[in-house]
Amino acid sequence: MSSQAINGFILTSHWDENPSPQVTLFGVSDQIGAFQLNFINEKFVVFVAQASDLSNCSVKYELKTLKMKSFDKNGVDAVYLKRSKDFFAFKQFCSENGVRTFENDIWPNDRFLMERFINGTLSFQGAGQLNGNVTVFNNPIVKATNTDQKFSVLSVDIETGTKGQLYSIGVHYSGKHSFKYVYMLGETSQEHDGLSILTSETDVYKHFLKPFLNLIQILSSAGMLLVLI
Repeated sequence: MSSQAINGFILTSHWDENPSPQVTLFGVSDQIGAFQLNFINEKFVVFVAQASDLSNCSVKYELKTLKMKSFDKNGVDAVYLKRSKDFFAFKQFCSENGVRTFENDIWPNDRFLMERFINGTLSFQGAGQLNGNVTVFNNPIVKATNTDQKFSVLSVDIETGTKGQLYSIGVHYSGKHSFKYVYMLGETSQEHDGLSILTSETDVYKHFLKPFLNLIQILSSAGMLLVLI
């Protein structure tokens, strides 16, 4: 795929350590549809007061002196850790040995976005590989943007009783096309504008699933990502 700049919107981020530490961003773009951005070998970062005594720390870490200061105007160093077990072990060591830490609760995927001022939209550039309906990029160049993103929204509302019995299913889709319908359990079958009353739970599910699955196929064929919340 071309390495031209692509604008997108981040839906979620993820941190994984298997097989190697990696930050992953998942999102959608008007240009390419669903995408996945992988950033290999990202690390945990904890800040400590400069001149902190870490000599008895058994955790493997990397220390960098920074031109940064805490709010009390004292210098701080950055401690880099590769894996979550080292991250938690280092925090425990600091707590037990009176070493003051700063920003010791931020995971690498969150820090990755924070340090680049990415809070939704971004631009990225690199070589992508199509994997199903998702284009995957490894270590692309990224930067924050303020571009507007057009979304299609699908909402599903299922009403049930205290014993799990089904009462109704409502569907509302808005985007290039609009679809709004309610499937409800009742004593007699009836059809109204935007409403189907059906006599069994099975019929409610079947009537709901038919247009719902058609809608998923339309979204998939258009290269759009469906996210169920």
